Amino acid sequence: MLAFFYNARCSLRSLGFRKNKMKTNITHPMRIKLSNERKENLVRHIEEYYFNEFDEEISKYKSEQLLNFFIKELGPPVYNQAIKDSHSFMQEKLIDLESDFYEPEENV
Repeated sequence: MLAFFYNARCSLRSLGFRKNKMKTNITHPMRIKLSNERKENLVRHIEEYYFNEFDEEISKYKSEQLLNFFIKELGPPVYNQAIKDSHSFMQEKLIDLESDFYEPEENV
């Protein structure tokens, strides 16, 4: 019986499983926070969009769940891209400032 478990453990290790090396999903608090008013407005927009596109009504609960899904799945990559774009924009402006206000020095 012990040989069976030993062989099974060796087989699992050969497939890439390791003792206590399982990948854990560490969740970090999201920086994307929406006010209740904005959430309600977005839920209403989802309901309107769904009705206009699919000629069906969607419940408020389903709209809220859909919004939560989008915030969780799409929020971080969109947020990160916005940060990268802002950084690039600010870098360009700093380079412009340097060239606009640079004073050449005379060798004394």
